[in-house]
Amino acid sequence: MNDILKITAKGLATVHAEIYNRWGQKEYEWNTINGGWDGYSASGAPAVQGPYYIVLIAVGADKNKTAFPPIKQAFELVR
Repeated sequence: MNDILKITAKGLATVHAEIYNRWGQKEYEWNTINGGWDGYSASGAPAVQGPYYIVLIAVGADKNKTAFPPIKQAFELVR
C-alpha cells in the first residue's frame, strides 16, 4: 500500500538517507537526489510490515552549500 518512499524537494545538491527498522538495524540507504526506498532491504528481501525510521541529511544547491539539520522521522510500512 505504501511501500515506496521518495523524497521530493527542489534546490538540493545532495541527499543521504538511511532507513532503520524498529530494532535500530539499517535496512537501506541511498545517496542520490532521485533515490528512494521500495520496501526491500539492501539484500533484496522484502521488509517486514511495521514501524521504520528515516534519517535524512541534505545539502542545498545554493552558493553556500547550506547544510540542513538532519530530519529524523518514524513511519509505518504497510503491505
